[in-house]
Amino acid sequence: MTGKGKKRTFVVFFIVAVAVGAWYITESSKKKRIKSKGETFEVPFKKEGSMAFLKADGDTIRVLDIEIADNEAQQAQGLMYRGTMSDRQAMIFIFPREEPRTFWMKNTYISLDILFASEDGIIVSMAPNTRPYSEDPILSEGKAKYVIEVVAGFCAQYGVEEGDKMVFQRQ
Repeated sequence: MTGKGKKRTFVVFFIVAVAVGAWYITESSKKKRIKSKGETFEVPFKKEGSMAFLKADGDTIRVLDIEIADNEAQQAQGLMYRGTMSDRQAMIFIFPREEPRTFWMKNTYISLDILFASEDGIIVSMAPNTRPYSEDPILSEGKAKYVIEVVAGFCAQYGVEEGDKMVFQRQ
């Protein structure tokens, strides 16, 4: 290889190395933003169905769009890294069987009302106004097949109580 050929190879190699380095730094800083407290990387809401809260007499309290977490990866992610949530949105966690449930608020930027519901959709317990970023366990007070997360204050605003029912439908 001639002197000019070596120089061109070096220049091309240098440009590629700089480009790869810049990409790595950009991707690395994105990951840090997602994990850093106080900064939010907005994970978009993905409507996958609808849910209604009902009183014991069957009157509809409120109808919401829902995002469904029905596998381990979705359930581990939950509403972490979300900066906002509308009172017309909820996330429902669907588990294979009814049993006592434990949740936490790690990496969750917004306060939530967390509702635990039995297999027949009856709300067995509620945890209103949960504390963002907390790793303290939030326990159901009974067996639950479903866990519903709504924006904090939702239950108080719309009068959702233990004993009420939820029904949902996938799109």
